[in-house]
Parts: sequence; C-alpha cells; structure tokens
Amino acid sequence: MSRKTLIEIVPRSWNKDDKDYWNNLGVSLGYLNTNFVIPVEQYYINRTVNTEPKYYYKAKDPCYAYMLGQNRKGVYLIKLYFPKRNRQKELKFVTNCNIIEGLLNLELDNYDYILITKSSKDRLSIGNHLETHPFYRGSGEKLNIGVVNLPSENYHLKDNEYYYLQSKLNSNGKIYSLLDFDRTGRLGARFLKEYYDIPYIFITRGEFTLPNYECKDFSDLFAKYSKDEINNFVKSTINYVEYKEQKNVYF
Repeated sequence: MSRKTLIEIVPRSWNKDDKDYWNNLGVSLGYLNTNFVIPVEQYYINRTVNTEPKYYYKAKDPCYAYMLGQNRKGVYLIKLYFPKRNRQKELKFVTNCNIIEGLLNLELDNYDYILITKSSKDRLSIGNHLETHPFYRGSGEKLNIGVVNLPSENYHLKDNEYYYLQSKLNSNGKIYSLLDFDRTGRLGARFLKEYYDIPYIFITRGEFTLPNYECKDFSDLFAKYSKDEINNFVKSTINYVEYKEQKNVYF
C-alpha cells in the first residue's frame, strides 16, 4: 500500500502583499484565519527523505496552504496554492489529496443551501461575502448558506460526498452548483444535474445572448463591481432560486 505524501509547512506572518491580493478577491485576512488558510515561508515533501525545503518565500511567488483535514492515519491533507505562477510553466498547485474542499467549515447541520463551486479562491470569496452580508427570507429568517468546492474542474463528485453534503441540509435544503460557464464547467454542471439532480447557476459573459457580467467567476466580480452591486446580484439570484423552488421548477 502506497503511503500518503507528507507535506509539511513553515508558516510566516501575513503581510501587505497578502492583504492586497486577497482583498482584491473580497477576502479578509481574518476570514482566511478562520478558514484554515496559512501563508507559507517554506514547505517540505517527505522531509525524512528530502531534507531540503522545496520552496522558500518570495514576494513575487507567494504560497498559501489550504488545510483540508486529516486522513485516518493523522496525515494532514494540504493543498498549496501559488497564485502568481503561470500554470503553463510551473506548478500552480501542490497537494497530497483529491477531495471536496471546505468541509472543515461546514459546521452546521441545517443549511438552507450548500453551493458547490470550482475553486478554493471562489469558495473563500463567496463565503466571506456571505459572512459580511447575511441574507434573509421575506419572513426575516436568516438563510444558512454553506460553500464547498471541487478540487479541480474535471472532478466528479462521489456518492459518499454527495450524501454527506445532503446530511448537512435542513429538511427543505438544497445543493446548487456554481461552476465556470466554459465547456469544462458546463460539462461539470451537467454531470451534477444528471447524476445527483443538483441544479446549476452560472456567471455569464454574454454567451448565447445571456447576461454579460464580464467576469468568469465570483472572485472576479470584486475587480469590477462594488460590494453593494455584488450584494444585489446575490439577492437577485436567491430570489430567482426561491421563486423556482416555489414553482417546483428547477433548471
């Protein structure tokens, strides 16, 4: 049996460059701290064999560790993210797992909605916005909305993951997907709809005469729109979803 790759990190302190990068995505450093995101000074791969760090911090090449839990043997499941790298030339991600991300922060068991998005960056951006701009039903009841993400755009949700997400919903709760509106994202959304009856939402850029938000994902919205405008987008989406549910029509 092969052993899980052991990734070990040496944390560093947050700095202004980190703050500027994440603020552009609508994510505060405080939110990162509560969502198990750590800035990395160095990291090792299987350090008992490879004693030299695989990475040293550089301002031009920052690294962030997404801490995703532990396996049954106590090995930390980690994804390292290098936002400034060109994926055509270098590894943008280094990981020792391939699992749904964000489960550590899915703390409730009565969610009204759980949203499956396509990246940790989007999960954090959406989650931070929902935390600072809570949404309510017409009755004044606060909506509980959880957010998780697929580990990659081509990942297919597994049955046990789907049933776990279902177990975190309230009796009327529902799972939705928000993937990119490109071929890969549409195929991923179709898989989730066909196999698990998970309805989909997209942020579109004028394709097929659909609305043009000039953004491919939620985190991109912060570079173009104000928080109030984004808030109105989210409200409109929730109202549309709830209208469809009342009519018992899903898309």
